[in-house]
Amino acid sequence: MTESSLRAQKLPVLEVENLAVSLPPDGDRPNAVEHVSFTVNEGEVTCLIGESGSGKSVIASTVMGLLPKGLAPAEGSVKLLGMDLFRRTPDEIRRLRGAKMAMVFQEPMTALNPVMTCGDQMDELLRAHVPMGPYERRIRILDLFEEVRLPDPPRIFRSYPHQLSGGMKQKLALASALLRIPDLLLLDEPTVGVDPLSRRELWSVVRRMLADTPMTCVFSTAYLEEAEAADRVLLFESGRIIADENPQSFISRAKGRTYLLPLANRAEHDAQMLCRRLSEETAATRSDALFLDIVPRMGGAAVTTLAPTLPVKDARVPSGFVPRQPSLEDAYALLTFPRAPKTANRLASPPSDVSDTSAASAASADDTAERPVVIRADGIARKFGNFVAVADTSFEVRRGEIFGLLGPNGAGKTTTFRMLCGLLVPSKGQIEVAGYDLRTAKAGARARIGYVAQKFSLYGKLSVEQNLRYFGRSYGFFGQALQDRIDASLEDFGLTDRRDTTAGSLSFGAKRDLSMACGLIHSPEILFLDEATSGADLASRRAFWRRINALASAGTSVVVTTHFLEEAEYCDRFLIQDAGKVLALGTPREVKQRAAVLSAVSGQSLVVDRMSIEDAFVAIVEAGRRSQETPS
Repeated sequence: MTESSLRAQKLPVLEVENLAVSLPPDGDRPNAVEHVSFTVNEGEVTCLIGESGSGKSVIASTVMGLLPKGLAPAEGSVKLLGMDLFRRTPDEIRRLRGAKMAMVFQEPMTALNPVMTCGDQMDELLRAHVPMGPYERRIRILDLFEEVRLPDPPRIFRSYPHQLSGGMKQKLALASALLRIPDLLLLDEPTVGVDPLSRRELWSVVRRMLADTPMTCVFSTAYLEEAEAADRVLLFESGRIIADENPQSFISRAKGRTYLLPLANRAEHDAQMLCRRLSEETAATRSDALFLDIVPRMGGAAVTTLAPTLPVKDARVPSGFVPRQPSLEDAYALLTFPRAPKTANRLASPPSDVSDTSAASAASADDTAERPVVIRADGIARKFGNFVAVADTSFEVRRGEIFGLLGPNGAGKTTTFRMLCGLLVPSKGQIEVAGYDLRTAKAGARARIGYVAQKFSLYGKLSVEQNLRYFGRSYGFFGQALQDRIDASLEDFGLTDRRDTTAGSLSFGAKRDLSMACGLIHSPEILFLDEATSGADLASRRAFWRRINALASAGTSVVVTTHFLEEAEYCDRFLIQDAGKVLALGTPREVKQRAAVLSAVSGQSLVVDRMSIEDAFVAIVEAGRRSQETPS
């Protein structure tokens, strides 16, 4: 029996037919969703993937009747359990939420009340919809907290949302959605900004609930490995569905086009430089490119080819490539990645006060120890009252180095990051940035750094050009010198045609580009990137890292935090923190070697050459937590 005939035997839970959702007049296209049709049957798990702004979140918000201001259904219908939702009153839709359909938002605070304790807001939901006494409601809430693996449920019950980590907030939002076991569960990129351990726990909870209940699930994600666990994948592009298949059928599109160049026998620096050089041989950067995609993976270079076979006779192709199993990420790249050359990266140049000789030295040094130190953290710690967020942390960052700060939610990496930027004062220890002591010369250091925040520090009511002008003036540029930098930034980031567009009306990807342009407009010596790729689609992340590699090659030092752990493969070195303490510090290979040792002690067997950064991260963090639990 075919897949389609099996699906036809099940009752439809969600039916979307010829749906169009209009954008405001100043949008980048007429409709956010363009005549989309699909059906999700009972018990199915359907995943929506696609670039930022492709319409995934709009679909979920339309179903829930929660479209943001300015968006409105223009055509088509949406049916839930046979009910036409567009023919229901707002009161009827509100009654359906929670009982028949529920949603977990990308930003958990969208559904959480910051001025109510977690227990009180859950109790309020139950009291309004379920005939239970106070004691029964409390037991139900505590049981649900335990089901979604929130630690110490009585403490969580008494806590406010702001007292929880990002992963715990998302579990709380999931608990709210599961209070009444809805027929349809919508998850809008629920793991964005969530660390790998919490992400695994969250999906474990969701899978268990789906197995134990008759719920149907529709979710979207930027982590394409999560999509591989779905029954069905819908790929969106510019508001349209361009592919609708099961994951294995989707992955088969990349068969014969995926290879790995093992680099374990090379010096790690040489391997890193080769990966960076090869990354410029992609279709997004060159019209005569050999490869569609190239990324550092498993200690080597993973490629997806444009042609059905690897062009082994081309002098630009190193010897040693071996076939590898394709993933959904590879198939996604084949269907969506750009195939035209991009504008040259004009901002990827040395800072104005760095000589060409210094920049060349940064790019060609065999060992990072040969490069000058630009950041030095010596025994830094930070306390908030009696809580120790960071304890006795020391490290250095050198010129032209890409340095990563990794850790679970609540590990202390954001606090460390903010101390390095001069946004927080250490409780003890010393930080030097660009030769300035942050305790005594903070202003001097800030003039030498660029900062790009996860939430984009942009002024929504100002135009793109006005934002650039504001940040340029903040760094001391005026007149023609400022205008030249603005024009170069607009061209470099593909924003020239949007110079008069308000920042608030830009797409997610364009906001990120503008935020980067603002952070780089003064050619900083050091660039801080705080979860800058959070929520970004695959093509955007690849473009982001090509830019970062170019900046590092030109002598700019980059400090980055990320929850896309495969991105740590781009780093020269990174540290892993948990509970405010440094658990590991070194190159990707060194960190994997440490993880292999720790896994062997715990009876596991991780092999360095076949280990992902996520595998290493989980092994190191879990070993650190076991050591904390062991009595001294």
